[in-house]
Amino acid sequence: MKQFLSAKQLVIMPLSSLHRLADEEAGDPTSDGRRLTLINNTSRCGSTLLCQILNAVPGVRALSEPWTLNHAHADFVKGRIDMVALKSFVRSIVRVQCKQEKCGKASHVVLKTCSIGASVIPLVAEMFPSAQLVFNTRNLKGTMESFMQIESSLPRSAKAAEYLTGKVIHGAIIAVNPAYIKVIVSGIRWCRNLSI
Repeated sequence: MKQFLSAKQLVIMPLSSLHRLADEEAGDPTSDGRRLTLINNTSRCGSTLLCQILNAVPGVRALSEPWTLNHAHADFVKGRIDMVALKSFVRSIVRVQCKQEKCGKASHVVLKTCSIGASVIPLVAEMFPSAQLVFNTRNLKGTMESFMQIESSLPRSAKAAEYLTGKVIHGAIIAVNPAYIKVIVSGIRWCRNLSI
């Protein structure tokens, strides 16, 4: 939601232009002594705070949960693209998002995927073998307590949209995955039955 609200402009280009931009302008984010770290997480585990701390470190640029990799994977799951196209998208997305800044200050880029982005991590690791991989988690009780705090403070449509899609448009829920709803709801019910 923050990415949507904070955007200054929208660039629409053919996919061929994205791939060309990735090759000609962005290049390999692990070349020339630069480092790439991927963080995946279980949600509500402190990974956003971790990214904020890392952004304060000189020479580090942390990107927190850009949804581009999730959208590419969703296109694959829905049969819109094949594995060859998915790999090409993932490669180009990582190259463009992790490209060297014009000022050249960041020698280490940290890319934190959202929890449902774990499915593309093996592809990124395959394409960028020197990338470091970090998995950030929290104990189940603390995670579910955190979800329960959010759940009790938001309207239902916003809760479902934030949990499941990260998108809220005029209170409507879009692209909801019913299986994920069952997991979250059963987890919340389970925690409510605990003596916390």
